[in-house]
Amino acid sequence: MTRYKILVIEPWDFKWPDSQTSFLADLVGILSSSTSSDKKRYLLLKVVYPFQYEGELVEQMIASPRFVGTTIDMISNAGGIVGLARVHPGVSLIVNTAFKPSDVQYFVIADLKLL
Repeated sequence: MTRYKILVIEPWDFKWPDSQTSFLADLVGILSSSTSSDKKRYLLLKVVYPFQYEGELVEQMIASPRFVGTTIDMISNAGGIVGLARVHPGVSLIVNTAFKPSDVQYFVIADLKLL
């Protein structure tokens, strides 16, 4: 199983209640957006130690490359800078399926470090 250490880099002053700026997540697989005309692909991540954010439990996230020219395969294999969206409570995304924009909420910019 592929595991990442996720380091939050923006917002620059982001802190968890316990003053941490990183967390662990496992790669579940690839999925796409149901509204993407070009079928953009995203990494589906499972948070190793789910946490509370703005009163909601975060168990899954999706990641997409932050920079033009970086592919989801590059991020999957080597890590890199991504935009992260958290999956809303009560929603469970499944690999190789499409998700709706209402299933997720943009969260942070982060550096995925392959462990």
